Amino acid sequence: MVQTLNPDIELQLGVTPLGTAFALSQGWQPNDAPVPLRLQASKAVVQALAEERGEEPAADAFPVYGCDELTSARVIPFWTSAADVKETWLAAERPLEAFPKDLTVVDLRKLVQIALSGDQDFSALMLIASVKATAKAHELQMVDEARVAAGLGAEP
Repeated sequence: MVQTLNPDIELQLGVTPLGTAFALSQGWQPNDAPVPLRLQASKAVVQALAEERGEEPAADAFPVYGCDELTSARVIPFWTSAADVKETWLAAERPLEAFPKDLTVVDLRKLVQIALSGDQDFSALMLIASVKATAKAHELQMVDEARVAAGLGAEP
């Protein structure tokens, strides 16, 4: 839609693993981007969180959601929205009426800081992609493969 409204501006949509995107936006990995890279959480997710908590989160907030009831010794899962936690809950065939009222919500930067502190074992930490994000990544991969097959090369 943005490209349609601004045909003179070259835009590209790419998919980058969250860990890589985080490292790039924090300056932990070198990049040659002409503009500063930053992570931006879904505005709908941030707005829903603000309404739920009755306070405005920081402009650069990137909330991730945890659920103790879905955590085990093998995996400490986090999602980028409460809706994704609920989707996983239902996929695990747990009753909707038992869905926890209070999820753990932490800013991604804080979660990374805690994980890097070494105070706890976070080797089981896992960020779970939404079905929508996974579908978009697959779609972009198919477009890229079609370009390569047509001899046009991959998107830069």
